[in-house]
Amino acid sequence: MVMRRSRNFQGALVNKIGLAVQNIPRNTAQMIQFNTEIDDVGGWFDNSTSLLRERFTVVAGILFVRLFLTIEFSNAGVYSANDTVIHSLFKNGALLGEFGRLNVPPTNGVNFNTFTTLPIPCVPGDFFGVNTQFLTVSVLPATRIANTATTSFAIEAVVGG
Repeated sequence: MVMRRSRNFQGALVNKIGLAVQNIPRNTAQMIQFNTEIDDVGGWFDNSTSLLRERFTVVAGILFVRLFLTIEFSNAGVYSANDTVIHSLFKNGALLGEFGRLNVPPTNGVNFNTFTTLPIPCVPGDFFGVNTQFLTVSVLPATRIANTATTSFAIEAVVGG
């Protein structure tokens, strides 16, 4: 069966294929970079610079968006029971809120983290990005975000909020 998007769809889907695995050192936070456009109806994503690879920019005529995030980890280390990974959503460079939190992250891509927002009000030119923070008490020096199709970020225009 072939899935077809609605002809009214506006949004974008990007992933990390072609980028190096992204290391998030312990007790730090980093914006997640994406580089491969799977779909981009309206010009939401621009991968021409590293700063732009971290975000979607709202296009004209859009008043509400919904964001989706899926993260795959590629660590081959041992986590402590007190380790936590926090994914945070940013709007216009300011923290909007937590996208999701995972205690004891998985190893070797055993688990994927998937998060979805409720509709978020916006105006054209607003931009959204996500960062990951790795809080640890273990000896693991970093958590690694896989450079796979699974690690993806999407935005969708919501009609009517």
